[in-house]
Amino acid sequence: MRNTLIFSLLLLSNLFYCQILVPPNFFGINHWMPVYYDNYVGTPLNGPVENTNVQQMVLDGGITFYRIGGNGYDTYGDAYLGQLTTTNDYIRAIEAIKAINPAAKFLIQIPFKSGNFGFTANQAQALVAALDTKYGTAISDKFYYAIGNEWDLYKDNATPPNKLFSSAQIATNIKAFAIEMKGQNPNIKIVGPSLSGYWATDKNGLNIMNDLIGSGNSNDITVAIPFNTTYPLINGKYYIDVVDIHSYAQGNNGNMSGLNSQATFNTWRANAVGFPYTSPGFLDVLSTASYGLIGKLNTANSSRAAGSKLTFAVTELNITYSNTALPITNQNDPLQNTSVSIQSRSFFAGQYWLNMYSTILKNGNNMADFVMPWSIHESGGNGSSQVYVVNSSCFCDNAQFYLVFVGAALCL
Repeated sequence: MRNTLIFSLLLLSNLFYCQILVPPNFFGINHWMPVYYDNYVGTPLNGPVENTNVQQMVLDGGITFYRIGGNGYDTYGDAYLGQLTTTNDYIRAIEAIKAINPAAKFLIQIPFKSGNFGFTANQAQALVAALDTKYGTAISDKFYYAIGNEWDLYKDNATPPNKLFSSAQIATNIKAFAIEMKGQNPNIKIVGPSLSGYWATDKNGLNIMNDLIGSGNSNDITVAIPFNTTYPLINGKYYIDVVDIHSYAQGNNGNMSGLNSQATFNTWRANAVGFPYTSPGFLDVLSTASYGLIGKLNTANSSRAAGSKLTFAVTELNITYSNTALPITNQNDPLQNTSVSIQSRSFFAGQYWLNMYSTILKNGNNMADFVMPWSIHESGGNGSSQVYVVNSSCFCDNAQFYLVFVGAALCL
């Protein structure tokens, strides 16, 4: 706590020298677990979204934008989907969040994976219609929607390398869903392609971002929707409005499984320190060259109308997406998941968030829209938790809460 306070005070002292413009929706968060999840797998929720202690901490952190998504929603989010009551997974989460934060905005992830990849574009349209009916278009017009989650990781266990889709198939699905969803409400914003990382490849080894973003070919999802007689109000609209990716330390999901000695620990930590600032690293992702995200956005935006320019978002960010149980028996060892270690509860993770936020704002060419750390609670809310909840009985803030939302929200 002492180190956190000192670091936060240093950040505050830099406020007068800080000239970075922070977008109004920049600080977001993930809620990944639908309430009916445990009806499928029998896992206790331990710190669900309805818990007011959790939501109050999120609000106190200055959060304005909530992603209701991730693998949990993608797999199980169709539970009670057609109902307009709080048995609908999405409405239940929205209501719980709005009860504490009435000004909240939402990114709703369409559960493409639900029903063994049986979710349809018509069902996606029905979800948009349900939220329009529940909240009225004055509110629901402001909703963002993502279609699916980490397309590059969808699996076909029968066919090595086990990836299910080509980039062409990803594009076809996103376009089909976007037409039906915007056909229901042409004013919603659609976010995509929601890959596990910027350099993700499809089942044929093709770089997906190269094919889908600003390529100008038939798989480009940044182009205008062709003239449509079924839904005339979407003419002049685009398939997607925000390009998003997920990012974890070192660009490899923050895999810590090989950290079995002090030497491997030190190497991993050093690489993670450099990742936000270096090339190769996240600076390559934000490059203005043709291979970089900013370069692709510039290309795509050159043919988009004023007022419809693409922005970008990082819709999952953390040091790791799932803390690995390290093979260390001494609980005082620095490799353990504690405030002095490097995993998601650590002070180091908070520094990593801060560095990533800084890089995104400083090198995002004023195109950064929002960043959503992973996640409100994870893995039962115990020692492997990712953000706020230290354990299910004590809703204690982790180090990142103080470091990022007291310091970074003021000056990066």
